[in-house]
Amino acid sequence: MDVVPSQAELTIDGADAGPGARTVPISQPAHVYAFRATAPGFAPAERQDEGARLAGTRVGLVLAPVGWVSARRLDLDDAESLASAASALVARGDALAALEYAQRAVDAAPQAARLH
Repeated sequence: MDVVPSQAELTIDGADAGPGARTVPISQPAHVYAFRATAPGFAPAERQDEGARLAGTRVGLVLAPVGWVSARRLDLDDAESLASAASALVARGDALAALEYAQRAVDAAPQAARLH
């Protein structure tokens, strides 16, 4: 389970799992797992899915900065939405979070990264 921002607190099936990314063992294929991430200054993000669909996959939650408005949903693989959120974080003065979102945008589409 990957979370952005990295300091976001994660809960799994309602139990606190602590901050940041982690490997989550999927031991019950029929169980519907519920993931929730929260961080101050960001809207909570949630995902639920059956264990059989999660096993062996990369799963992530990207929290939207409070006040960020976009027609796109934030996703770990969507460089454009991550870059847009990074811009909103710069505008509100949160340079560290902006850097994390911008780095994730570059990771999602390294061929699109340009020096300015």
